[in-house]
Amino acid sequence: MVTQLNPVSYIRKDDNRKEYGFIAEELQLIYPEFVGGEGINYPKMVSILVSSIKELTQKVEDQQKQIDEIIV
Repeated sequence: MVTQLNPVSYIRKDDNRKEYGFIAEELQLIYPEFVGGEGINYPKMVSILVSSIKELTQKVEDQQKQIDEIIV
């Protein structure tokens, strides 16, 4: 479930740049299909994240309709 994901920031050891992502071991417990031998497959995660955004957007729109009906 997307709400269980724990985004983190970290400093890369090779060039000291700050990056954002997930801890592979944590992600593997939630979405094992996104973690492989070379780490996290971020492009593969896009579809599940977009799907979650769409779901949340629909909930917000439904709630706004309910609010509008109460106010009117």
